Amino acid sequence: MGGVCSPDKAKLVIDCMLRAIRALCRGVRLWGTDALSDEEYWAWVTALAFADDVACTFESVSELRACWTVIVTWTLASGSKIGHKLLKKTVV
Repeated sequence: MGGVCSPDKAKLVIDCMLRAIRALCRGVRLWGTDALSDEEYWAWVTALAFADDVACTFESVSELRACWTVIVTWTLASGSKIGHKLLKKTVV
């Protein structure tokens, strides 16, 4: 953090991590219809990202756990640490 290249590097790490999460998790269904099963939905939203902030969405605990495994793996691979900021949000 604080370096000129930090935002660009953070975006690369976050993008890579979000792609791995999307491969494992579907996220939350929005409105519409699925032509294959007649199940109503419009799209799936797995994560929302802006700059270095990410919010993930899930419909099941198993998806949450799969996502958390990806996040922990990415932080270990990048040499980062996971913590909590005033017990309000998870920070890396």
